[in-house]
Amino acid sequence: MINSVSEEQKLKTLAINTVSRELEVNSYDLNIRNYKAILDSLPTGEWPVEILQYKYLDIASVPHEHVENVSKFNFRDRLDYLLRTEVNERTKSFMLYQAMYNQLPDDRLEELLTFAYNYITTPQNTTPV
Repeated sequence: MINSVSEEQKLKTLAINTVSRELEVNSYDLNIRNYKAILDSLPTGEWPVEILQYKYLDIASVPHEHVENVSKFNFRDRLDYLLRTEVNERTKSFMLYQAMYNQLPDDRLEELLTFAYNYITTPQNTTPV
């Protein structure tokens, strides 16, 4: 491997990746809050006996009088699954963020993170550092 990447470029790339990961973690946090808020408005507990038979059916097969209730329970179950996967992915992303953050030198932390944030949020920056 050719050592054509300078230490400064490596640090800047690490800072950019760190800030990008932090933004990703924040996106997961937002999704988690939204999923929880929606779940709070949906039914809880087991599926009612009168609609249990429709749990795995296509909504087109559900009688009109049960569509709304079946839809709410289906959506609740789907959101619960999405919430679990979002928490799982956030956990992994946060661990990666911490690992990258901890590699940044303390004496240049603010400078590098400011550079990275400005780089990421400037639209014309489409090429590597």
